Amino acid sequence: MKKLLTTQLIVLAFVGICVFSFLPAVQVQGCKRKEHVNIRPIDDWVINNPFGVGVPWETAYVGGDGKGKDYWMWLDSLDGAFTGNQYEYSGHVKEKVLLDGSIEITVYLFVKDIYVELYNAAYDDNGDPVWTMEYFGDCGDLHSFGYADYFFRLEFTLDAEYEGYEQWGIPAGTREAGCMLPYFDAISYIPEEIGAHLKSLMLLGAGDLYTFEPGWRWPAPDEPWPDDATLDGGTAKIFFLECAEFDNPLGGGYPGWGYWPFGSSSDFFVNTIRVFNLKY
Repeated sequence: MKKLLTTQLIVLAFVGICVFSFLPAVQVQGCKRKEHVNIRPIDDWVINNPFGVGVPWETAYVGGDGKGKDYWMWLDSLDGAFTGNQYEYSGHVKEKVLLDGSIEITVYLFVKDIYVELYNAAYDDNGDPVWTMEYFGDCGDLHSFGYADYFFRLEFTLDAEYEGYEQWGIPAGTREAGCMLPYFDAISYIPEEIGAHLKSLMLLGAGDLYTFEPGWRWPAPDEPWPDDATLDGGTAKIFFLECAEFDNPLGGGYPGWGYWPFGSSSDFFVNTIRVFNLKY
């Protein structure tokens, strides 16, 4: 009898071990079924965001060298909105469907030899760079132009359900894997309405520039082209790195975010544009 009881206890213990070992495995498998990753083509992002790195016509990034020299930097769109050029680009979009149905999106974009313009910053009465919409249309002295390669990464999460924004013709709806990715300006300006939550942004690049005479500007539309508006023959190298982290949902907004240009946001913990080998 004692031997039978011992045998029964051993069997029960073995069954118990099997059950408790099996349960976590079932839970893990369940997570894998509900939370999965898709790799989508980069054109899924570019189709609504032809500039790739920002809001159409508001693609300036700003930064300085940490030594009192600040710049505005403009990047062309991938289909050549400024120049008519068609640029070589690659990348992908990583889409992760989370357990609550929300979708985590990471954009990876690589671009080769894209046109870039660099402007010297204008400064206010306190000596601080002017990075506001009031500056639009007066970009200051043109410093240089050239071509650069860059890598761009943007991370954000889209809610499964969103209320929409009729003023922009965005109806309320439900998202699923493979859904159309929103416009960058919608993510920036109306995040609550479209259920978007920015997580991080990084823009890293380098290239070659041709410099202008100091103080030179593009003429206004009603002004004649000055005879002495020529390149000074100098060349330069540009390096830029813009990084931002957004630890909280965008609801309520961040100081500076949602205003042009992007680099003016106080949430950019790295905001660097460096120029090397200048003649001036």
